[in-house]
Amino acid sequence: MSYYEATAQPDSADYYMELGQTLLPSVSANGSLAGGFRSAKVHLDMSRGRYADALAELKVLRNIDFAPTETSLYRQMAVCLAGLGHDREAYLHMDSALMWSDTLAARDMNRAMAEFDVRYGTMQRELENTDLRNRVLLRERMLLGGGLLLTLVLIFVLILVFRHRRLKSRMALERSEQYISGMEEERRIFARELHDGVAADLLALRLNIDGGNTPENIAGMAEQLRLTVRAISHRLMPPELSNQTLSTAIAAYAKAVGGDEASGIRIEFVEADMSVAIPEMTAREVYRIFQEEMANIIKYAGPSHIDISLQSESGNVLHLTIDHDGTPGDVPCDGSGIGRRTVADRLRIINARLQRSADANMSSVNLYVPL
Repeated sequence: MSYYEATAQPDSADYYMELGQTLLPSVSANGSLAGGFRSAKVHLDMSRGRYADALAELKVLRNIDFAPTETSLYRQMAVCLAGLGHDREAYLHMDSALMWSDTLAARDMNRAMAEFDVRYGTMQRELENTDLRNRVLLRERMLLGGGLLLTLVLIFVLILVFRHRRLKSRMALERSEQYISGMEEERRIFARELHDGVAADLLALRLNIDGGNTPENIAGMAEQLRLTVRAISHRLMPPELSNQTLSTAIAAYAKAVGGDEASGIRIEFVEADMSVAIPEMTAREVYRIFQEEMANIIKYAGPSHIDISLQSESGNVLHLTIDHDGTPGDVPCDGSGIGRRTVADRLRIINARLQRSADANMSSVNLYVPL
C-alpha cells in the first residue's frame, strides 16, 4: 500500500486497504499481521489527511501487543490531533512523546552504563587476575632463580670442601712420606757415622794397643771414641715429649752435652714466657731440628760457648735461638747434605722458618714456628 501511495496509484492502495480490512477479522487482533496492517493504515490515513481515522487506529494500536513505541505512538497522535484542530491535546500528546523519548533515552543510557560497568568490571577483574598471575610468575621465577643460585653456591662450596679435604689428605700423606723418608735418612746417617766413625776409631784403638803404643795415647783415643759414641747416643735418643715439655727436653739435652767437661763446651739455656701450649707433634719436630743444628755446630764449628733461648712471641709464634762463638764458615748451610734436607722436610711439616746468620764474633740460628 505504501508503494502504490508513493507512486500515485491511490486506487490500488484503496483496493488493498479494503482487502486487508476484509481479512482483518480472520487474524489475531493482537498479532503481528493485525498490528502491521493497522500501522500501514495509520500512515495512509495521515498522508491523505484523514486524521480522525488515523487517530482511531492509533488508539486501537495502543491497546494491542504489536504496537509502535510509546514515543512514536504519542507523536503520531499529536499530529493527528493538531490536524483536527485540537491543539491543546496535541501539545499534551507531544509532551508525552518527548517524555517517553527522554525516558527511553535515559533507559538506553542506563542500560549502556550498566553494560559498560559490566565490561569495565570484567576488564578490571581480568587485569587484576593478569596482575596476580604476573606476580605469581615473578615470585616463582625469583624462587626458581634463588633456588638455582643456592644450588650453584652449594655445589661450589661442596667442590671447595672436597678439594680442600683431598688437598689436606694429600698434604698429610706427603708429610707422612717425608717424615718416614727423613727417619730413614737419619738412620743411614747414624749407620754411616757408626761405620765410618766409631768402627774406624775402634780399629785404630786396636792397632795402637797391638802396636804397643803408650797408655796416654791409647787413653786419649778411647776418650775420643767415648765422646763420639756419646754424641751419637744423644742424637738417637728420642725426646719424651709426652711426659715433659719442649723446654724441659732442650734443657736436659743442653745439660747432658754441656755437662761433659771433656767436650770443653759451656752451654746455657734460657726459657722466657712459655705459657703457650705446644702440640706434641710440633714439639717433636722442633726438638729434632734443634738436635740437628746442635750436632752440626759442635761437629763443624768447634764452639766453646753456646747460648740457647726459647720463648713465645705474641702468643702465637715459637722462637728458638742458638748463639755460638764457633767458626761460622765450618757449619754447612747450603742444604746439600742429608741432614739439611731432613731439616728442610721437618720445617715444611710444621710450616716453620729457619734463619742462620753470622758475624766476626757470634753465629746465630733462629727458628720461628707458628702455633
